Amino acid sequence: MENLSSLKLYPFFIQRIPSLSQPKVKEAIEKEKIDQTNIVELLKKFGRLSINNPFRLEAN
Repeated sequence: MENLSSLKLYPFFIQRIPSLSQPKVKEAIEKEKIDQTNIVELLKKFGRLSINNPFRLEAN
């Protein structure tokens, strides 16, 4: 089995997470107590809609 910490997301998904240095993003992370190192949680919070592409993601 692969080491999960070595797995990387495709650029399609990474581009959906905004810069963590943006004030509104920082505020949301603090308010909702999101772990900044947890890419999946960041993607769930910020990745649904993106100006980079027309696809809408839905979390299960």
